[in-house]
Amino acid sequence: VPDDIAIGRFPNGSGPFSLLIPTHDNLNTNSVQPGVVINEYQSDNFSTAADQWGGFDDWIEIYNNSNSPINLEGYFLSDRISEPTQFEFPDTTIMPNDYMIIWCDQGLFEPGLHTFFKLGCGGDDILFSDPDTLTIDYVRFGIITSDQTEGRFANGLGPISCMEPSHGGNNGDPLSTESFEGFETLEIFPNPSSGFITINNPDLDFGSLRVYNLVGSIVFQK
Repeated sequence: VPDDIAIGRFPNGSGPFSLLIPTHDNLNTNSVQPGVVINEYQSDNFSTAADQWGGFDDWIEIYNNSNSPINLEGYFLSDRISEPTQFEFPDTTIMPNDYMIIWCDQGLFEPGLHTFFKLGCGGDDILFSDPDTLTIDYVRFGIITSDQTEGRFANGLGPISCMEPSHGGNNGDPLSTESFEGFETLEIFPNPSSGFITINNPDLDFGSLRVYNLVGSIVFQK
């Protein structure tokens, strides 16, 4: 477990064990507190959105889910737990219920919010810290399909899911979930999927089948 990160159940007391911001002797919140959170990120940007120079680079979106402006001067972003100060925010303010994009392109001499690191296509960490390098939010992710992203659903508050990009805007419906509860022999793949899924369960003859998305709408029935 990385420094300053805990493992606990989310939702509190009932969900699976996840990496959390420590909430010693208090409700587990999965790091989502009023304030700035890591809201969405893309590690393989082929054609989603370009920076001011026209480059399609990795990016991180942060979101202020509080009711007050927050000045980020002296805050940090990093993709290394052991080196939280890789990128330091200049004097910049994120307004309430607003978004901010940070380009992860090793843009050493580019103006604006460009970090000195790129996100790993095979998976990486994202660490957001305050001026005292105390962890505010933390995400560890694996391989993300090109031109897709991972982000919070519900926007700014929920757990991380795979989704279609919503660069600088409200996060839409997720495409997949990391967790699944059901028959031990039930297999569903690929996850995430784009257009088809395979459902395999040798121990059950289906009489009827319904597939729901993560917001409870039926997307297929047979």
